[in-house]
Amino acid sequence: MSNNVTFFSFIKEHEIQIPLIQRDYVQGLALDGKMQERRDDFVSKLLDALLVDGAVYNLDFIYGARESFGVDATVNSESPFLPLDGQQRLTTLFLLHWCLLQKTQPTDNDVDKTVFLNRMEILSRFSYKTRISSKRFCEKLMSTAFKSDDLVSQIQSKYWFDNDVKADPTVCAMLEMISVVEKMLCDEKYREHLKEMTDNLFDNGKITFSLLDMQRYNLTDGLYVKMNARGKELTSFENWKADFLALLSDNQEDKRRFSRGIEHEWNDVFWTISYKKYCEQTDDNKNKKIDYPRIDESFMNFFRNISRLFYFISNVDRNADDYNPYLWSTVKDVYENKHWRATLFDLLDTLYKIKKQQNIENFFDDIFHTEPSTDWNSHTTKVKIFSDNKNLFDKACSTSEFESSHVILYAILTYCTKYQVYSVDDDLRNYVRVCRNYLDEHNYFDTSSVSIVPVIRANNMKEYDDFFKMLQANRNVFLSLNAPILNNEYVSTERSKMKYYQDADALKLVRKIEDLDYTHGNIKAFSSWLDKCVGDAALCQQTWNAILAFRNATPLEKVQLFCIFGYKGIQVKDCAYGKAVFLGGELGNTPRWMVHFRQKPKSDKHPLNDWFCSYMNAFLQFGDLKKIIDSNTGDAISSPTSTKDYMLKYKDVLASQLYWRKDDANAAPFYFAMQDPWNDLDMITMHGFSKTPLLGYQTCPMVNAVARGMKEFKKYTSSSCKRIGCVGEGRWKANLVINKDDDWNHPLFYLKFYKHEWITDVESFNNLPSNLQNRLSPIRETKFYILKVNDLIADTIKFMDDVVSEFEKTNKL
Repeated sequence: MSNNVTFFSFIKEHEIQIPLIQRDYVQGLALDGKMQERRDDFVSKLLDALLVDGAVYNLDFIYGARESFGVDATVNSESPFLPLDGQQRLTTLFLLHWCLLQKTQPTDNDVDKTVFLNRMEILSRFSYKTRISSKRFCEKLMSTAFKSDDLVSQIQSKYWFDNDVKADPTVCAMLEMISVVEKMLCDEKYREHLKEMTDNLFDNGKITFSLLDMQRYNLTDGLYVKMNARGKELTSFENWKADFLALLSDNQEDKRRFSRGIEHEWNDVFWTISYKKYCEQTDDNKNKKIDYPRIDESFMNFFRNISRLFYFISNVDRNADDYNPYLWSTVKDVYENKHWRATLFDLLDTLYKIKKQQNIENFFDDIFHTEPSTDWNSHTTKVKIFSDNKNLFDKACSTSEFESSHVILYAILTYCTKYQVYSVDDDLRNYVRVCRNYLDEHNYFDTSSVSIVPVIRANNMKEYDDFFKMLQANRNVFLSLNAPILNNEYVSTERSKMKYYQDADALKLVRKIEDLDYTHGNIKAFSSWLDKCVGDAALCQQTWNAILAFRNATPLEKVQLFCIFGYKGIQVKDCAYGKAVFLGGELGNTPRWMVHFRQKPKSDKHPLNDWFCSYMNAFLQFGDLKKIIDSNTGDAISSPTSTKDYMLKYKDVLASQLYWRKDDANAAPFYFAMQDPWNDLDMITMHGFSKTPLLGYQTCPMVNAVARGMKEFKKYTSSSCKRIGCVGEGRWKANLVINKDDDWNHPLFYLKFYKHEWITDVESFNNLPSNLQNRLSPIRETKFYILKVNDLIADTIKFMDDVVSEFEKTNKL
């Protein structure tokens, strides 16, 4: 190995040729963000070394031999030097020398001009032999006059920059590197020092490399083949370790702590999870050879996810897409702050201490449950997690994509770090419960899907962190809530529950309610009734039994209970047929009951408060849902008049469906478009949860109930006989239609329901026999008739059965 040499001193003595066996130059390319960062970081280090106070930068060894080495017995000392390893670095150095010369070229014909020309002549001893176009490009760079600015544009405008040169991948990469260097040199850090930087590059040995001469050491080019065959690109984990150690170079204490942790304690933490994934992967891929388990991926996922949270806590004005988890430059500024380095190290140390004490998986299993017990006598202080995986650490190690679970993991680890908690107790569980409730309250009501959508965003981490710190003011979270540092809606919500914490049974009930899928910690729908439960153990148990009964009820029963006790659902939005009103349902196997319990009312009182109190009073009276429903639906309503009455007397009004659906009332959407909600019966049933639900088919609930009640309805709506229809399309309300044939454009008779009456036209009237005409009354000064009925469903069903019977007698059907 020779002493360190500079590119310029070496090329003075030896012509450098990139030989045919070498690949194209690629160091200038950046196909993705990761490559761009590595390239830009390399160029920055080169430029920094050239500053007056810059440290010498060594590029490690470059080795090669003279042309004809290994062929001729004697190698001419004037033969070109052929690099076998180091081509990329040598090419970058050549371009850096050329760029600085162009940026500092003198304007007068003086000594500086002579120096400039001499340097250019010496640089021309660098050439490429991989392609003719690459060779010509290097020659033209050295023989063409350029102005000092906008070098790439000047090159591209030259006559010799033809199609062959444009298509050369080496040339493309060279142009990109020239562009990068020129752009960086415009930075304030460098632009006032270009002359000194040029001199440091050419004459003062600020950038060096070590030379291994294969001829001198009696080596052969077989060594090159062997080394490259064994070579492997550094992993992102290895690159990260190098970058982090470089960051810590001036802090020996942090450097020692990092080096020990990454090789020992922290390694142990990630080894367990990595080995488990390796075993699972091996079992799942029996025909695929997996060499060995590595912590690299798990560690880097965790690091990127935690760093994302640090990044947004310390950069409150950033957007979510400002964080690129794969770029070191994204978080470098974060870890230049000693506080965040210490926080990262502390969290990793905490994980190690948890693992040492009880195993990380068991730790999270001791905090969370996924299936809470419904038995009142079986109680746990564990917290319901609304996902399948309780191990939040495992989730953070599995992907670099942001997940809300990373936020609560951060909340847990910072609490455990502060209070040196390495095994689970009730204080920790209580803290986690409040954190979960707080995070799940960050949501919005999506009107298109009629669902509650979480909105936990990484760029809101400063807000979340402030809340966690407020809770961490005391080991006991209740003490923190009793004298909160923060005062906002979320703090007030959790603080309002403190009145239940003094009573064991009330607290037990509250926790069970919080863990329901319907609530996600939001108990506002129950607050009025819960106040009555404090101090009454029997009432607490009865309340839970009533909640379970509702939870286990069918969709139809749930909606009936809503209507019985006066809850009118959610007015989702304005639509083409009035107001979209949602009562419940599980269309598409997606339960949507939570939208009622988790909705954010405009007033202090939750819309379900009065409903739940009424429901509870009835449950305490009857003790059984069936008795409650039977006493308020069907024949229990003798003379229906209101929308609510008809929905409760006739389930097919409430559970209106398209006729080709199964005869299952529980599959109904319970989603209506009402012209004047609950004040009249002018409405249609919507069957789609989308932004444009009225573009598809729909049905009139009143028409649906009559059609399903007709004796011969199914006979004339089969796949082979489509003579009776009750479906509408778009916002056009469905009619009850009897057709002349399978052509639905020629009706024999139809009925259409308006606000409180059934109407038909004169053509339909004329197709009826006189005994049926007598049951219709003309509307003055129109061509329409109203059906005379007392009960809008029962009487209309009888009338339509008579119409079908008469049409059958006269062979019209």
